Amino acid sequence: AYNPILMLFAGSGLFRLADTSRQNIDDFYAEAEPWLVDRQTKSDKPQNHIHDSKARYDIVFDKVCFQYPGSDAGVSNISFTAKNGKLTAIVGPSGAGKSTLFHLLSRFWQVQSGSIQIGDIDIYDIPESIVSKTMSQVSQDVVLINDSLRNNVTLGIQDYSDEAVIKALTLANMTNLLRRLPEGLESKLGEGGAQLSGGEKQRITIARALLRDSPIVMLDEAMSSIDPTNAREIQQSIMELSRGKTLIVIAHRLSSIIGADNIIVMDKGEIQALGTHEQLLKTSPLYQTLWKEHCSAKSWTIVE
Repeated sequence: AYNPILMLFAGSGLFRLADTSRQNIDDFYAEAEPWLVDRQTKSDKPQNHIHDSKARYDIVFDKVCFQYPGSDAGVSNISFTAKNGKLTAIVGPSGAGKSTLFHLLSRFWQVQSGSIQIGDIDIYDIPESIVSKTMSQVSQDVVLINDSLRNNVTLGIQDYSDEAVIKALTLANMTNLLRRLPEGLESKLGEGGAQLSGGEKQRITIARALLRDSPIVMLDEAMSSIDPTNAREIQQSIMELSRGKTLIVIAHRLSSIIGADNIIVMDKGEIQALGTHEQLLKTSPLYQTLWKEHCSAKSWTIVE
């Protein structure tokens, strides 16, 4: 006799949760981007809109420190500037703290001291909706849904055309996939992209970032599952599309970032050296070691 009442209570809780989620979504889409106009900082210094200044998308890490709860892992005293229109690369051995910098910049975690700024504005003074629109991130962890190719590329993106989706797929070197799939953009990819190879899955996430066309592009081991030939072609497309943007790349394949404007060498959560490829080969023992290991790995062969 009590079951209907219990179901009513349970349903009311779910309704409140759904209503809160709906309100959050409405707030997200209603967020006005010009919120930064004439905003005052804590020091009462006039703050321009994030789109107004020449260095509007410069990213500045200033003495950033962070440690994961219950762990010794993290980063310490991180200071560097990723300039708008330039390629900044982050390299280092496993566990050096490279991905942690991306997590902090994406606001998955909050810095414990120091600051991260975009265009002279602290990222924690910027609404999450604006941060989300400003950045495109391609991770080595591919997220695909059991839906069409179109919906996987446009995931979380509004106001797109078929032509824009096809262009993004073409730039990501996915023309052969489009020809292979019987229904084109409407073809179902299966659970987790079951019909695709590892490289194809990663290229879809790259196409997603290309379609977003955000002013800040973050690539976290984006070429890890892609063969060298495709990697070169995709890299050229990304570099072309990233002109005038702030591009930050985490890379194990050092040959892909030789031309970077600034390379940050990390180890054990700290910056060990900064500079161009040529400079670091002369001044950084750790970078020299990483480069030698990279060159040695390129010559490896499988012996049967």
